[in-house]
Amino acid sequence: MVEPLRGKRYTVIGIAVVIIGTILVIGFVVTLSHQIAQPIEQHKENIVNGLITVQNLNHQVYSFSAPSGSSSAKVEGRFEVSDGRAIRVVVLDQDGYTNYKNRHQFNYYFVSGEQTVGDISTDIPVGTTMYLVYDNNNSILTDKDVRTTVDLLYVR
Repeated sequence: MVEPLRGKRYTVIGIAVVIIGTILVIGFVVTLSHQIAQPIEQHKENIVNGLITVQNLNHQVYSFSAPSGSSSAKVEGRFEVSDGRAIRVVVLDQDGYTNYKNRHQFNYYFVSGEQTVGDISTDIPVGTTMYLVYDNNNSILTDKDVRTTVDLLYVR
């Protein structure tokens, strides 16, 4: 009489293991299908495009931000001063821009140095207000006409 009871116990345990295993597999498949269903897209937003004039002893600034929840954020572009003279291009966060405006030492994500033409490329944090600055503070007499295109790229 002990034998039939023992066989039923193993049968019940076996059925329970199969049911639990099936539930786990279904949960894994549903989770995986949700991850696959959400496509990852590269986004591109223009920050500035065209000819800008930066006054002497001054700067021109453009603010932008990669949205929270995005990733792989970067700024890419190019600039060229039309008269062959130099300008400085800087990418900063809020603290860096505040220190820059107050003529204090500042941290930056990108700085071109004094150049007539150059490329802009740097990774930036997401969910943070950033600033693209065209700096003509070193020019006492001349405004600078700058042909430029700069884009914000990120994945979401």
